[in-house]
Amino acid sequence: MSHTPPKDTATDIVRSGMHVGSQTVRDFILKHKPHVCITGHIHESRARDKIGDTVVVNAGMFRDGWYIEVVIDKNGVSAVLKSVA
Repeated sequence: MSHTPPKDTATDIVRSGMHVGSQTVRDFILKHKPHVCITGHIHESRARDKIGDTVVVNAGMFRDGWYIEVVIDKNGVSAVLKSVA
């Protein structure tokens, strides 16, 4: 879990279209290859993306009804964007 999203993903784009994520977070993902990276900070960038085999998910603002469901079972790990609506 990282507050700041990894750079150059669908989860780090601000309204102007610029990617403002962290290169350090991206480098960590590339080196350690976690199954999932849950991130936030860029509220307008609700999205799901991948870096290699790592799923990167940003739910955006909860007040808009979005959240992330992570399931760990015998089939592996999955992360899905969900809506309370």
